[in-house]
Amino acid sequence: MLMVTAFVVRYQGWRILFYWNILINRTLGFSDAHVAEVREFVYDAYIIHAEQDSSWVERRLSPLENDMCRFCLEDRDSLPGMSQPDSILDNMRKSRKILFVVTETLLRDPWCTRFIAQHAIHRDIEANRDSVILVFLQDVHDYKLSRSLYLRRGMLRPCCILDWPVHKERVPAFHQKLLMALGMTNRLMD
Repeated sequence: MLMVTAFVVRYQGWRILFYWNILINRTLGFSDAHVAEVREFVYDAYIIHAEQDSSWVERRLSPLENDMCRFCLEDRDSLPGMSQPDSILDNMRKSRKILFVVTETLLRDPWCTRFIAQHAIHRDIEANRDSVILVFLQDVHDYKLSRSLYLRRGMLRPCCILDWPVHKERVPAFHQKLLMALGMTNRLMD
């Protein structure tokens, strides 16, 4: 019995977790964010990614936009006539969450790591918020993450750290986890 249980959890645990999350979300409601918290923002998430990952973002994250979530992309939603740093900071203020698409390329990009990431993290600390979501497309060591983005995995809630699945059948589970992370409240627990 122990071997069968270990086998099922090892190879089908993601599927059990996926259906469990769906059951909980339908029973308790999708979001734990308060209505007032949701209304004060235009976007659900500001997406920070390396330029080389823009095709992945367009293929995988843009189709998730519907009535339930709205993403802010630098290329698409920046205001004309406004400088790029000012436009980025303005769009971050309008977004409830900040979603990092983490790859080695992003960690080597000085613009993303020095300007964008520092402002995003500074905003969270200053406002006493918890609004960062990390989506890992590659396996990135924690020391590279902390050296480039000044973040550690332990600083975030476990539901806000997502790994892109290797197998195609696990993509719906990833989408469900992402929507759950977007629905989490930004308030820090006392």
